[in-house]
Amino acid sequence: MHVSQPKLETPRSIRAFLDKYNVSKDIEVYVFGSKKFLDEGYRNGWSIPDAAFYNKQGYFVDYKLKPTDCNAQVGPFITNAQSINTMAYDENKHLSYYESKLTALWTGESLMLSSEKNIDAYIVIRWAKYLGKVNVDKSFEWIKVVAHANQNGSKIKLIFLNCDYQKSWDISDADIPKFNYNK
Repeated sequence: MHVSQPKLETPRSIRAFLDKYNVSKDIEVYVFGSKKFLDEGYRNGWSIPDAAFYNKQGYFVDYKLKPTDCNAQVGPFITNAQSINTMAYDENKHLSYYESKLTALWTGESLMLSSEKNIDAYIVIRWAKYLGKVNVDKSFEWIKVVAHANQNGSKIKLIFLNCDYQKSWDISDADIPKFNYNK
């Protein structure tokens, strides 16, 4: 597994990385509007790569049915996404959390969920360029599972969230926290 310390990224560097792994240009990539929001996610214990699921009302539904479940359960959960609206959900975690915090990397437009119609489920896939090939084995594979599920009748809205530190935030490399990796 090749994992490196994060560095400042740009839309061009992220697109080059996605092109290297043949990720469709049709996939809308979102980023946080500022370092503050990304740091908040890390403080809240986010793991990357990982995914978060929300029902059609926008409430969080945990794919981890047992405490021992890991992100290997994401793919099967996507496949059964139509049942997400019958599962228990967390009223304290709503997808609207992301609306004011995320922008589309290519267009700079804010994430707008209120315009979405006929959605069965939402999935936020968190990934980062500095994780290298780990994205291929997880995040990029999950994109394919979402596409396949949608081709088979599901209506899943994908929010592909890049969790790299952005040069556009006017920060320096010194502002990026040092991560400890078990190698």
